[in-house]
Amino acid sequence: MVTQAPQVTRYDVPADGFPSIGPENAPIVIVEFSDFQCPFCKRFFDETYQQLLTAYPDKIRFVFRHLPLTLIHPEAFPSEEASMCSNDQNSFWEFHDKVFENQDQLGRELYMQIPNDLNLVVSQAEMDG
Repeated sequence: MVTQAPQVTRYDVPADGFPSIGPENAPIVIVEFSDFQCPFCKRFFDETYQQLLTAYPDKIRFVFRHLPLTLIHPEAFPSEEASMCSNDQNSFWEFHDKVFENQDQLGRELYMQIPNDLNLVVSQAEMDG
């Protein structure tokens, strides 16, 4: 009996211009569509994300794309906005890690505390909400 290889469909997913970590010329690019309030995204962060980067430091470029599920996660969009403010100051990944580490505390107070802990500049408009 001859077994056929499974059909594979490959999609080109834009990765340029989005927060990424790892070498630009990495042979493997992983694009994660994520929501900071999603419990399954948190599980990926806890169990897989860092392990991949540690195991393959020169082989993986990891790209983060926001997919806020606003109908079921009311803090998804505010946390995304706050992360992009951190991204503007080249601190997206530090913010990313802190948000997932403190997912049970999502809210304005956390979004202000993380930039403060990272010594980022927060504008008056951001403080006013």
